[in-house]
Amino acid sequence: MFNMENVISTLAGKAKLAVILGSGLSPFEDQISVQELFLYSDTDILPVPTVKGHPGRVLFFQTGVGNNVYLFAGRSHLYEGVSM
Repeated sequence: MFNMENVISTLAGKAKLAVILGSGLSPFEDQISVQELFLYSDTDILPVPTVKGHPGRVLFFQTGVGNNVYLFAGRSHLYEGVSM
């Protein structure tokens, strides 16, 4: 189980940019070479999305010019019972 400290240490310093992919952008991850870091369900801090097209995983990739990026594939919605 990834707790807050584990999530921060896993992500720390690897990338300076993070993008949240909703259902309309999830196919983007098929267009790039990504490394999966962890599933939201493996953490005790990221709510697991229940909406189709929101897989709930954290991915990492490097752009063609060497920029590192985190992709948060999926997000939770208020109507799923997640508070702000």
